[in-house]
Amino acid sequence: MKTRILLILLITAALTLLVARLIRPTPNAAHDDRPSNAVSEPPSPMLGSEVRPQTTATARNRPTQEPSALDAHGSWAGEPLPPGSTLQEQLEELARRRGVPLNVLTQQALVQLSNIWQEMRQTVNQRIEFYGKAVDETGIPLAGAHAEFSCQGYPEDYWTTNLLTASGGSFALTGATGTLLYVHVALDGYEEVAGTNQNKFTYYSPLPGGGFKPDPNHPVVFRLRKKQ
Repeated sequence: MKTRILLILLITAALTLLVARLIRPTPNAAHDDRPSNAVSEPPSPMLGSEVRPQTTATARNRPTQEPSALDAHGSWAGEPLPPGSTLQEQLEELARRRGVPLNVLTQQALVQLSNIWQEMRQTVNQRIEFYGKAVDETGIPLAGAHAEFSCQGYPEDYWTTNLLTASGGSFALTGATGTLLYVHVALDGYEEVAGTNQNKFTYYSPLPGGGFKPDPNHPVVFRLRKKQ
């Protein structure tokens, strides 16, 4: 269930980012360098309306802008689309303004979405390293304890593995990738006291430096106590 919720949130973020890329305005749209006495242009015609040629001298001398193609980053940089329209209407209007068929625009959008997902996969899935140590309630290392790892990755990667603690109670996991890691330590005759140990470790965080940072010199300590 947690994995599906994470997947839904990531796909929603990807779609939002895609639409934002499709409809963001050009950097030059907010600046007009024409003289103050230039003849203003009428608003851009809506889809289906009649387009009348401009006859003023200023309009005749102004260079015509051809519909722009994809820029160097594979994104569209066009004027804002009319507010309140549906995504289908926005895509149709964008295709009209770009001078390309709607199916071509859709194919290009799918390529962009695939690139966004790949970027998210590389961003969200971090290198997984973990260093831990098992001890009893007095701090004595516990050798031969079972360390169970459960890892989640984007989009629906999931795997588990087990390790045995060394003579000093230490154990380590390296060479994996993912977003979340769950760690539980168990040993026959011992029990883990609820709320004593940290079991969930988040490796990806949108905040700079916000993810879990493993340190082999400071392993995470798991305390177990003997069963009564």
